Amino acid sequence: MATRIGVDIGGTFTDLVYFDERTGKTVEGKVPTVPSAPEEGVVNAITQHVPQEIIEEALFFLHGTTVGLNALLERRGSRIGLITTTGFRDVLEIRRGDRVEMYNLFWKQTEPLVPRRLRLEVDGRMLGMAASIARSTPTP
Repeated sequence: MATRIGVDIGGTFTDLVYFDERTGKTVEGKVPTVPSAPEEGVVNAITQHVPQEIIEEALFFLHGTTVGLNALLERRGSRIGLITTTGFRDVLEIRRGDRVEMYNLFWKQTEPLVPRRLRLEVDGRMLGMAASIARSTPTP
C-alpha cells in the first residue's frame, strides 16, 4: 500500500494533506509559511502532522505553491517561458470561445502570461498514446 502526501505553500499558511491507503485515513494540517524560506514551512508541516513511519513508507509526494502561481498571475518575479506540445503554442492567446462578453465589440484581450517568443513547442507522444488506446480497445 502507498501513502500519498501533498503540500501547498501559501502566502500565510502551508497546507498539508496525507492519505494512507492501508487505513483509508486522511489527515489535514496547517502551519505558518516562512516567507524567507518556504521550504521550512513544508518540512514543518510534514514533521508536525505526519508520523515518521508514514513518511518512511510514502511513495507519492505532491508539491504545489500558491505563492508561485500568484507571482505568475501578478506578473512579479523572473521572466518565464512555456514548453507545450507541438501545435499548442498559441492556446494562451486563443483562449475559450464561451466568454461572458462574447458579443462585446469593445472587448480587449489581456496580454498573455507568457509572450509568444518565450513559448516553445516539443513533440509529444499523442500518436503513441492514440495507438496504445487503439490496441487496448477490443474489436467487435
